[in-house]
Amino acid sequence: MWLWRRASVVLSWMILLGLLVGCGSHMGGTPTPTPVGWGLPDEEAIRAVLDAEARGVAEKNVDLLMQLWAEDGEVRDARHTPDLPQDDAVWRGRDAIYQRYVHLVFPGNPQYVAHTDLVITIQGDHAVVTSTTHIGGEVSQAGDRWELVKREGRWLLYRLTYNLEPAPQGD
Repeated sequence: MWLWRRASVVLSWMILLGLLVGCGSHMGGTPTPTPVGWGLPDEEAIRAVLDAEARGVAEKNVDLLMQLWAEDGEVRDARHTPDLPQDDAVWRGRDAIYQRYVHLVFPGNPQYVAHTDLVITIQGDHAVVTSTTHIGGEVSQAGDRWELVKREGRWLLYRLTYNLEPAPQGD
């Protein structure tokens, strides 16, 4: 009887210790994902950020998209009149950009998104990229201008101006 009691106490302590050790390895929660493009040369990192933005739109992954944007980012719809900035629709700050994705972009149900024909100009911690954007069957030839900033070693989307190409004839 005494031996049985001692064995159950030892077993209880072993189970408790096992639970503590097992739980301790998960106490940090979900690890922070490595930033998109981290550790790549600048041009490759910028391409990775734009590819991730396209993937995030197609997958409707707003969490991924928000990781790509600078807190003070901005999106502008040039409305096919790039010389008239006063008529632009503007979303300033990450919260407004979030709302744009959720209420304007995602309801269009884009299945395929790609940024192609990239022309990348890098000056220090600032980059400007012009691109052709494909969303579903719609193509905006050289219609997007992206600006990215490098902060704390990673490239972030800072500004997107889209609909820079002239309006199609007949509109």
